[in-house]
Amino acid sequence: MNERKKGRATAWLVGAACCLLSASSAQAGGATLNANSVQGKKLSIDGWLKEWSGFTKLSHTLKGSPGGDRASAALAYDAKALYVAVTIKDDQIVRTPAMGANEDRVEVSLVVPKSGGGYTTYDLWLFSGVPGKSAGAVKLGGKRAVPGAKIVESATDGGIDIEASIPWRSLPATSKLRVGLHGAVRYVDYASGKQKAIIGTSDARGGFALPPLRFENEQGLDRSLLSPKGLGPNPDKAVYGNITGDAQLEQVALYGGFLTIVGSGYRGGKQFFFKDLSVKDASMVPYLELEDLTGDGRAEILLRKRVGAADSYREYLEVMSLSDKGEPFIAFEHETAIVSADGKIQNKVSLKTVGGKKAIVIADDVAEGWDQGSFREAQQSEMGATLLPWEGIAERSFGWDGKQFKQLGEKKGKPRLTSAGSAPKSGSKAAGPPPPPAPRPPTADELQDQVYALYRKSRKVGKAKPRFDFVTNVYGGPEMERVLVHGLDVVVFGTGYRGGTGFAYITLPAKAPSPPRTSRGMAKRRSSSGPPSRRRRARSLAASSSSAMRCSSTKSARSL
Repeated sequence: MNERKKGRATAWLVGAACCLLSASSAQAGGATLNANSVQGKKLSIDGWLKEWSGFTKLSHTLKGSPGGDRASAALAYDAKALYVAVTIKDDQIVRTPAMGANEDRVEVSLVVPKSGGGYTTYDLWLFSGVPGKSAGAVKLGGKRAVPGAKIVESATDGGIDIEASIPWRSLPATSKLRVGLHGAVRYVDYASGKQKAIIGTSDARGGFALPPLRFENEQGLDRSLLSPKGLGPNPDKAVYGNITGDAQLEQVALYGGFLTIVGSGYRGGKQFFFKDLSVKDASMVPYLELEDLTGDGRAEILLRKRVGAADSYREYLEVMSLSDKGEPFIAFEHETAIVSADGKIQNKVSLKTVGGKKAIVIADDVAEGWDQGSFREAQQSEMGATLLPWEGIAERSFGWDGKQFKQLGEKKGKPRLTSAGSAPKSGSKAAGPPPPPAPRPPTADELQDQVYALYRKSRKVGKAKPRFDFVTNVYGGPEMERVLVHGLDVVVFGTGYRGGTGFAYITLPAKAPSPPRTSRGMAKRRSSSGPPSRRRRARSLAASSSSAMRCSSTKSARSL
C-alpha cells in the first residue's frame, strides 16, 4: 500500500524491548512468566544451568504439603523453540521407565489465544531420566512424546536440574501467534507411592486465569506503559490478526485508555506501539476489531471511541492502518453518535460488500430526545458528521479506492422526527399554531463563540481562563486567527480558519509553564505583521510536540 494517503497525524509512542533477563513480577493468582530471547545466542541443552538467570519460584501450593521440597523455573525462546530450565530440591526423585502419571514430573502449561476467540492449551509433561542410565522425555498431556523435543538432566546436591527444548512446530497454535500467551510451571511431587504435593508459579488451574507469559516485546510494553500507569498485565480487550503482512499474527489490545500493538513478527518482535486514545478507560471503546478493508492482505484496525463522560459524549469510528514502514496512521474517521442529557443520536456501523468491494456502512439508527427544532449540538465538518434522522439519509457507504477511503454511495430515506417532535402526514394540515420561523444564522462573532465553547466542552476546560490569548496569522489567509493557551493546549480558530467552523489544538509534552512576568496587556490579544508561510508554520507547530493535532468543528446555527 505504497500509495496510501495518510490521514490526520496520530501520536504514537514506540519502545524497544530490552534483552535483560529479569525475574518475573508477582501478580494476583500467580507470577507472570517472562520468556527471554536467546536469538543469535548459543544455548546448550546439557542439563547445566550456568547460562540461565531470572528464575521464578514455584511458590504456590496447589495440593498437599511439599515440606522442604521446592523448585524454580525459567523460560527462554528463539525463532525455533521454547526453552525451559527447572532446578528442583527433592532428595527422592520418583521416576520409572514408564514415565506415567504416578511419578515426579514438571508440568508446563501454555495457553495460546485463537484469532476468532477462545484458546488452545498445551500441557507439557517433562520427565527427567536417570543420569547415565536412561533418557528423559517430554510428553503432551502425559501421553505422546513431543516430536523434536529434547530434555537433559543433571544431578545436584539434594535434587536435580532439568533443561529442555520444545520446537514451536510441535505446538501448531504458536506457528502464527506468539503473543498474548498465558502460562504456568508446576512440579508434581511423589513419595512412597503417593502424591505428596503439587507446587507451581500460579494456583490457577488453566485458561486465561493463568498469568501472562510475556516475551521481550511484551516485557518492554510493561516497563514503558503498564507498570508506570498502574495498569494490570491482562488487556481489557484484545483482538488478533495480520496487520503487517508477514507470517505472524499481531495482538491489538486495550489497556485502560491505551491502544497497543505487539507481535512476534512486528518490528522484529522487539518493539511495540502504544497510543493514548484520550478516553477515560476501555469502557469508552465499545468496539475493537481487525478487518482487511483494502484487499492487500493486511488487516486494518477498526475502533469506536467515546470522547466525554459516560452519559454525555461524542462517538467516533476510526480506521487505522500501517504504512509500509509499520507506522500506524488514521486512514478514515467518522462521527457516529451524539449523546447528552437532552438526547441521543446513534448511527449503526457495519461492514458490507458494495460494488464488489468491502465497505464501511454508516446508517441512521437510534434517535431520542431531539427533533430538528430543538437540536442545537455542534456538528463535524473535518470528518463525516453523525447522520441526523430528519436529514433523509438512510445510510452512506465508504470504501478504499486504491489510495484512500471515499464515499461509495448513499441511500435516501424518509425524514423522521424523534420522540421530541411530531411529523404531519403528507397533504394534511398541521394541527395547532404554525411552527416558529427558523432561527437566524449566527453572526461571525457568535459562530466563533460557539467554536470556542465546543473546545471548552470537549477538553473539559470549564470556566478556566486561558494563560495567553492573542490574534495573529497562522493559516496564511487574509483573516487573522485567535490563538489561546489553556494548560498545555495551544488552540487555534478563526473566521477564515477551517471555514470558520472548526478549531485545532496541540498538547505540549511538558509541564505547564507559568505565565511570563509581563504586564497584563502582554497577555491580551495582539497581532503580527504579515502572513507567514502556511507550510513553515505547520512544520514548526508539529515539531513542538509528539502529540497529534486534534481538530473539531461546528456548523452555523442555520443547520443546527
